Amino acid sequence: MEVLCRLSYSSAGAMIATGRARTLPLHATMRGMRRAIVLAFIALAASGCGSDDPGAPGRVVFTTSAGPVRTAALRVADTSDERVQGLMGVKTLGIDEGEVFLFEGSTLGFFWMKDTLIPLSIAFWDDSGKIVDIIDMEPCPVEPCQKYAATAPYTAALEMNQGWFDRNGVRIGDHAEFSYQTP
Repeated sequence: MEVLCRLSYSSAGAMIATGRARTLPLHATMRGMRRAIVLAFIALAASGCGSDDPGAPGRVVFTTSAGPVRTAALRVADTSDERVQGLMGVKTLGIDEGEVFLFEGSTLGFFWMKDTLIPLSIAFWDDSGKIVDIIDMEPCPVEPCQKYAATAPYTAALEMNQGWFDRNGVRIGDHAEFSYQTP
């Protein structure tokens, strides 16, 4: 959708910049400009221009018994390669930073800490947003590495500095909601 937004924005400018607008009769030029403007508004309304941008950072808001808890900007791993890489090699995370892992459907897949340098905690939630498990994980510089698996199927998981969920009162049964941050 972001590409559609860029195309919509650039369509009107391209007509003017290339000089093609000068070779058309005035009514044709105006009709083309109107069409480009209408397409831009449709694209903006339909996509939010960037709300589904795969390069955009994400954010998770947890609904807990004490109220909402928000993360800072998160890395988003929504492809197989990004999920495999995870936080390998990362030396530090900010206090409310982490990485969210998004899956196409429910899974029981495991996580491991191969080449991960910092201790992490991970929360798993299902398609309704209910947190089904939270686990503390330790770095693993040399294989074999321990495998960490949720006790129930999940569609998303969030890795944060170890102890983050406990310090923020996020518990199994609480609700998680992910969204992309828009510019």
